[in-house]
Amino acid sequence: AAGFTLIEMVTVILILGIIIVGISSFVIFGTRIFVESSAVDQVLSQSRFGIERMTRDIRRAVPNSMRVLTATDGSYQCLELL
Repeated sequence: AAGFTLIEMVTVILILGIIIVGISSFVIFGTRIFVESSAVDQVLSQSRFGIERMTRDIRRAVPNSMRVLTATDGSYQCLELL
């Protein structure tokens, strides 16, 4: 007489299941966004480092010392600074 009916228990379980699915999808979405933004941040950091290094090398080069080297098969070109 002082308990819950089966219908009430099933209703509560369904409602809690829907709430947990909603919360877990929100947490998973947030985690995915964090991982992707971390990867983008790492790529940007590496790009900045490369650009800074090239800028420093170009500034330290001797004036008029630039040469363009081509591979023997013509597949790529390389810029050489002294």
